[in-house]
Amino acid sequence: MNAQSNDSDFRHGGRSDGIPDAIKAAPEKAIWPMPNGLDAAARQAREAAERLSRTLGFSGEEGERLATQSRANMEALRQCRSVLMQAFQASSENWMEMVQAQWKRNFDGMERLMQAKSVQEFGTIQGELVRENLEHILKDSRCIAERSMRAADEAGKALAAMTVRTAAAQA
Repeated sequence: MNAQSNDSDFRHGGRSDGIPDAIKAAPEKAIWPMPNGLDAAARQAREAAERLSRTLGFSGEEGERLATQSRANMEALRQCRSVLMQAFQASSENWMEMVQAQWKRNFDGMERLMQAKSVQEFGTIQGELVRENLEHILKDSRCIAERSMRAADEAGKALAAMTVRTAAAQA
């Protein structure tokens, strides 16, 4: 039994628990160390980021400042995009309402034209329909322009607020 035990110890690196001595001795000195949990993975990512920033010439406080500024810029873009997407959605809904209203007016106008009893009455109704359509086009154009201006103002305010916060954080 002693010979078998010695043979087993030899195959497992001289240890009876089956783990070679080289692995137990210094796992952090291995060529490809395996991360020991999330802390090790986070440490390795942080070290890689530091090496990259040193390679690019950004380190210490300057690197932190640039990273903070980059995060603030991305947040400003996200907020502006959100405001503009909401404005686009509201504008799309508004356009659909305008198109539906125009179809209804056109349908009603066609009914009025079909009820004309003379050429003169047909010409009068057609003139009224053209005038009404122009009035609605102008009204709808004003509405679209006002909504667009409000959206641009809201996006500008969000961007200005982020600029103020970034400047305050850097001071």
